[in-house]
Amino acid sequence: MKKNFRYSFSLLLIHLLLNVDPSEAQKVELIPFAGYETGANATAVTDGLFHLDAGFLFGGAVNFRVFDSYKLEVSYGHMNSEMTYTLDPEINELGRYGVTYITLGGIFEYNPEDTWVPFGKLALGTIIYNPEKEESATDRIGHFNISGGVKYFVHDHLGFRLQAGVLLPLFFEGYYFSDDVNTDGTGMPTKIMMVQGEITTGLVFRF
Repeated sequence: MKKNFRYSFSLLLIHLLLNVDPSEAQKVELIPFAGYETGANATAVTDGLFHLDAGFLFGGAVNFRVFDSYKLEVSYGHMNSEMTYTLDPEINELGRYGVTYITLGGIFEYNPEDTWVPFGKLALGTIIYNPEKEESATDRIGHFNISGGVKYFVHDHLGFRLQAGVLLPLFFEGYYFSDDVNTDGTGMPTKIMMVQGEITTGLVFRF
């Protein structure tokens, strides 16, 4: 299923790039942003609960117009957080994690040439959970992103963006922050866990 996700992601990127209207592609936006990412929980295969603390998020995005009101956007976000594993009544500190979010998605803008531009975003990509402890493994998970917000332009080349959204990480069977893969058929099926919400503000540089 991991291969199917990557294959579908690649096909989406190729399709969008091949259908770019050259006459509209000059509208490019660079968006540095910062904000807040909520915490999240994930149930372990055996038992217990993983918890990722909320934290400060920062990153950047670049998008360009594909059709009249549609844009293609690539974004990068990063936060540092603490993770714990709880198996009642014991709580184990797993240490500090760097969490990186990379997404590719489509944006629909309402009245894109106005001063105020409401928008909605649907994207998919990968989340990388990178522990500071050398003995712990790095995990990479596919995810979906649903967001919306508004942009305000003070003039044609400079504006501000407010965005809120939800991240839906997709965990595959036997893939739960562990080096061991379940092979006896007793693992939980693929499911969405570690759901996070985010709110960010950023500058918009439009060319």
